Amino acid sequence: MTASASSPPKIDRPLNVIVATDCGSTTTKAILIEKVGDEYRQTYRGEAPTTVEAPFEDVTPLRKSKSSPVVRF
Repeated sequence: MTASASSPPKIDRPLNVIVATDCGSTTTKAILIEKVGDEYRQTYRGEAPTTVEAPFEDVTPLRKSKSSPVVRF
């Protein structure tokens, strides 16, 4: 995967929670990072087998949300 040449999305409100996911071919992992006081801390972590067979072979819709943009690194 290559980095995008476009600039990151503008955030117009405080960033208090970050969800990061890694949808791999065998395992999907997710972490939750929350602002605690003046610093950010990883508060939760989870993983599960990735489903790569029908009817769930496309994991892309799981990453998309109407409330926040998808950013690729």
